[in-house]
Amino acid sequence: MPRLTTNSCLPVLLLLGTVILSSCSPKLRPNQYTYLLPEARPGVRVATGSAPRVSDERPAPASRPAVTGQLSALQPLSSQTQVVVTTARSYLGAPYRFGGLSQQGIDCSGLVYLSYQSINKQLPRNSQALAQTGRPVQRSQLQPGDLVFFDAKRGQTINHVGLVVERSGEEIAFIHATTSAGVRIDRLSDPYWETRFLGGVAP
Repeated sequence: MPRLTTNSCLPVLLLLGTVILSSCSPKLRPNQYTYLLPEARPGVRVATGSAPRVSDERPAPASRPAVTGQLSALQPLSSQTQVVVTTARSYLGAPYRFGGLSQQGIDCSGLVYLSYQSINKQLPRNSQALAQTGRPVQRSQLQPGDLVFFDAKRGQTINHVGLVVERSGEEIAFIHATTSAGVRIDRLSDPYWETRFLGGVAP
């Protein structure tokens, strides 16, 4: 029986390692391409080859308490931004409904869509398409009216969107529609959202 040596085993080990690594690498389907937001975690992508039918995917439920106190604004909002933020706030407490566009039920991209529709600005109707609309904004530059995106389902893709309503220093408050509590305001510094934050856009 031939005796195996370290040198004779090396090619086999290298081949085995290559097979394992290639099987674990994420692959995009045909006709999809990668779009990375600023400060996105390595490997996080927005696959745009097949956008959701009318709305974004269902985000994970949010179980933490909503923001109760308001942040003090660093600077006055423009009249259009004020209208957008006020419109978004008018939906506070509305229940979550996938594809919904009313006080009786609304989803996260629907909230953004209606908020900007109030100033006659038409935005896409799903979170992945919204991420490609407008100018990417670093977290340190986010202002009221900007959009913030999350990987709420830990699927390495954008599947949830919120609208910044207040900023004071490093504290950023955003409004969004959650599956468990409907439309509410949370802070980006909340560990749940901070670890899922992918980036922001000024539409």
